[in-house]
Amino acid sequence: MLLKQRNFFWNITAMKNRWLVFAVYLLSALLFYHKSLQVYFLSDDWKLFYLLDRYGFAAITSNFESEFIRIIPCLLLSALYFLFGISSAFPFHLLSVLLHALNAFFVFILAEKIFTKYLQYGNSFPYSLAAGLIFISLPYQVEAVTWMSGTSDLLACCFVLLSLILYYDYKISAERKHLFLSVLFFLLAVLTKESSLFVPLLIIFLEMVDTRDRKKIFSAAVAVYFVPVFIYALLNKFMTGYFITPGVSIFTNIPFALFVKNYLLYAAKFFALYRLLPYEVRDILKFILEYKAVGLVVGAAVLLLLYFLFRKKISLGKTESRLIVIILTAFAVSLLPVIHLETSFVGSPQSDRYGYLPSIFFVILIFVIAAFINRKRILIGVLCLILVWFYKEVQSQNRSWVKASSMAKKIVNEFKPTVGISYVTNIPDNFNGAYFLRNGLSDAVSVINRQDFSGRIQVISYHTITSGTDKANAEAVSDSVYHVTFAKPEKGIPRSEKIFTMVPDTAHYSYSGVSDTSFVVTIKKRPFKSAVYYYSAGSLNIVKR
Repeated sequence: MLLKQRNFFWNITAMKNRWLVFAVYLLSALLFYHKSLQVYFLSDDWKLFYLLDRYGFAAITSNFESEFIRIIPCLLLSALYFLFGISSAFPFHLLSVLLHALNAFFVFILAEKIFTKYLQYGNSFPYSLAAGLIFISLPYQVEAVTWMSGTSDLLACCFVLLSLILYYDYKISAERKHLFLSVLFFLLAVLTKESSLFVPLLIIFLEMVDTRDRKKIFSAAVAVYFVPVFIYALLNKFMTGYFITPGVSIFTNIPFALFVKNYLLYAAKFFALYRLLPYEVRDILKFILEYKAVGLVVGAAVLLLLYFLFRKKISLGKTESRLIVIILTAFAVSLLPVIHLETSFVGSPQSDRYGYLPSIFFVILIFVIAAFINRKRILIGVLCLILVWFYKEVQSQNRSWVKASSMAKKIVNEFKPTVGISYVTNIPDNFNGAYFLRNGLSDAVSVINRQDFSGRIQVISYHTITSGTDKANAEAVSDSVYHVTFAKPEKGIPRSEKIFTMVPDTAHYSYSGVSDTSFVVTIKKRPFKSAVYYYSAGSLNIVKR
């Protein structure tokens, strides 16, 4: 009887502790992302609003004209749009911050279950708590949390975490309800974003680790994780016309060298925190990445040095070594759906959202290693320093998003297109990595003016800007020929980033005289009622003939 009372008291205490942990994560998320609540709608956000204005909820039948089915985030954002409109983006960003805090809480729970299953670790609470804090504060999360279009990444991560947590519950309890719920949440993840499709592969790997009898690896418990994949394929066929989107060819045709290179880039991004380091250190790492043979030698030397430094403090048995391999493999598997995408990876914040979900395993791995070292005082000190460092980086990025959104809001509200066709050159693609209007100019103007400008606003080129005073110019050479000049950005940009990008539309334009800072564009069959605009220093200006 006394034992039952103790167990009951412990369960109640554990529940209170979990609520307290969630409160800590929620306050931390609000502290790190309070600036994101000021951000307006940007870029791809406007496509959703344009289609909702045009078709209402019926737009879901065409999956909002997407080749990917992302039903759940589309429905959720649509509901917010019809409830709150576009006067403020606050409700949308508040949802993102809450989801980010919830994901950190689920990272904490997953870390606890991993410690319990593989290590039977008695005091894993501080390490699991720290994993969630680093997940919240990691500067690579900014794009997913601050940009409304990143909501799908947050939701997919939430459902994947719940699926994995319940999978471990099933492995511990053998109760089928946990397996059913795990598969259900995986289905929700699949219907949120296709990047979650790695889960069955991860489950197969985890079963291989735990099951000695190889014949039992592909059991019914594993097979059921392919049911959501089958449902996804059928829905994809119904809504887009394809069982598998044609975009998958990018993955199937990826050269092996690029495949390996992208893994190295992601490793540098996460494990070396490449973009957050001083430029001098970045140059050294860049040299290592470019000369892979040198990188292997240096990497081996570093590992050997770490071994001699910590061999007296860290004693890794078979269980500990296996756990490190498990989490590293989980990290690698979770990157498979995005490894083919050619993004900036380490040079710019753009496309950081692709790493949001894989970062789960990165933060857990860090604190698994910290648990092996088992120096709690050192951990607390290092954690505090890292949180301060990351806070500074997150605020710097959020300032760019706030600035980009205020500038974009001004442009889309002030722009009054001509009666005919409006040609726009060097519209900002991004502001210091924060998306601007790389897509969505005509959609935004259509929604704000309650008039359909689709096809009537044509963008000729995009411009990377680094301040509100980055200037450019466009001059009329003749009625259909224009010379466009870009000023050098006030702040340096990574070499991988181009100052400008031309829109490849051979039916309407041709380009000539292309240099690093200018080009000449010829508009083919220019209508009589038309005008050419160019962006400069925060405004769209009309080119005088």
